[in-house]
Amino acid sequence: MRFSIITVTLNNLEGLIRTIKSVSIQSFRDFQLMVIDGGSVDGSVPWLIELANKNKYINVVSGSDEGLYDAMNKGIRLSTGEYFIFLNSGDSFFSSDSLERIQAAALERENPHFIFGDTIELIDGHLFYKKARSQKFVLYGMFAHHQSMVYSSDIIKKNSLTFNLLYSLAADWDFTIRFLNLSGNILRLHFPISVFVAGGISSNYFLGLQEQFKIRKSVFKLSSFSCGVFFIFHFLLNFIRSVLPSIYNLFRFKEFAGQQNE
Repeated sequence: MRFSIITVTLNNLEGLIRTIKSVSIQSFRDFQLMVIDGGSVDGSVPWLIELANKNKYINVVSGSDEGLYDAMNKGIRLSTGEYFIFLNSGDSFFSSDSLERIQAAALERENPHFIFGDTIELIDGHLFYKKARSQKFVLYGMFAHHQSMVYSSDIIKKNSLTFNLLYSLAADWDFTIRFLNLSGNILRLHFPISVFVAGGISSNYFLGLQEQFKIRKSVFKLSSFSCGVFFIFHFLLNFIRSVLPSIYNLFRFKEFAGQQNE
């Protein structure tokens, strides 16, 4: 199995339908879809079971968990592909040939450990093209959306990598940092891999900054002063984004003139 697409969901049938549709139309077919449901009561589970009975590439596990990252860890344990893509409920691939293009690029590079690319964001009804930064910017935060990151399962399983449940918002960043420290073959793709529907500024953003402070201190071994400088920088950046979103979007994004390909 080449790709394992790990989808975590809880009471989001509408988003789940969008995600699974984007997976089902992929032209490259060597993949499995591992859906980890947290015990939905909105009709998602019977719909998923019926779908899985008709499509052998869909695997469904439903039951209680300790939240998003615990469910993603469950997906890691159960998936068997050579590469993992975390495409959670509501996320979608940009086009029907997204996996095919990733596969072609991976073969040219002789199976890289880590692949990442750009993202299309849907913000207030408008599509924006968000270019990924270099992985060298990982100290500053997530340099690309995790939906547009592809991880080697060999690196993950040989090193028993999991999402740290001590972090409720920044565990994906912590996971990616530790993964990159073990990766020597990294491939940057210059096209959008996924579509992300922005949900606004999180009311727990301050908690996210606190978690980032701890990660910079524990993983990067930065001083408290340096971690504090990053804290203030990101706090001000978020303030600008929340108060003047049009100004923030002007510098961070490029409006996307095209449309999502299917």
